[in-house]
Amino acid sequence: MSAKEMEAKPPEGLSPPPPETTTVEVEKEAPPKSPKFVLSWFLIAIAVGVAISLLPTPGGLSERGHNFLALLVTVLILWTTECVPIGITAL
Repeated sequence: MSAKEMEAKPPEGLSPPPPETTTVEVEKEAPPKSPKFVLSWFLIAIAVGVAISLLPTPGGLSERGHNFLALLVTVLILWTTECVPIGITAL
């Protein structure tokens, strides 16, 4: 008996191992967010941005830097809550 034939046949009394199976998880699409959720988080983001811009500018930070900080926090809230699509907030 050749070496190839010995490798192809399992030893007597033993069955070949079952084929490996792979499970694939399909990510379900998230349900659409309610208009109340979208509006409330949008207003919260705007309010936080306005509140930060109305605070006194910290020492060592320029006026432009302070305004950028307010904008950054507003956009971060919109991104994390996804109440507005990321492509729109990136504009």
